[in-house]
Amino acid sequence: TNSILVTINNLVPGSIGSDQTICEGDTPAPLTGDAPAGDGTLTYQWQSSLNGVTYSNITGATNQNYSPGPLTADTWFIRQMTSTLNGTPCTESTAPVEITVNNVNAGTITGEQTICENEIPPLALTSAGTSADGTPGLQWQYSTAGSTGPWTDVPSGGNAVTYNPDALTVDTWYRLEVTSEIAPVICTDYTNAIKITVNNFIPGSIDSDQEICEGSIP
Repeated sequence: TNSILVTINNLVPGSIGSDQTICEGDTPAPLTGDAPAGDGTLTYQWQSSLNGVTYSNITGATNQNYSPGPLTADTWFIRQMTSTLNGTPCTESTAPVEITVNNVNAGTITGEQTICENEIPPLALTSAGTSADGTPGLQWQYSTAGSTGPWTDVPSGGNAVTYNPDALTVDTWYRLEVTSEIAPVICTDYTNAIKITVNNFIPGSIDSDQEICEGSIP
């Protein structure tokens, strides 16, 4: 008989880089990698997933490379490549790349109070609602300049969920710095600032000692 040709549309989807870890709200590095190869006309469609299983098309992401925007949750990406040859499309996907988002929430602190000069604040400073995806770290900080700092780490004992300040002579603001480490990335968040008001006053003086005779008016 006559001979016929069965044409095989070969394609290699390539790769799109390696996994990354970022802080919540940061923008990951662009996803690039090995160039794909195919016998036909190549087209691309990027997809994303929040569970690494179910993927959805990213609107407008049809180039060879892709630059994700800021992320707040762990996200997986793949690139579908389609090679169309003699009207026949063939599609393959890259291996997924996972962008791990290191979330950290410092929570809030309480313990605002007013004391007399040189007194030790009777109420401990307490934090609540702290969370971290990675290994957490706590550091209490203080400022005597106001609620916006500059801030300095407390001298000692400032690595727990509660903190007991020493005696104070001036108004002092406190906050808690919370870190989350997913190696090699360390992410940081801060609580609200609270103020310990120091009631300063000077009693003055009442002149000097006197000696008078009995019955006299001093």
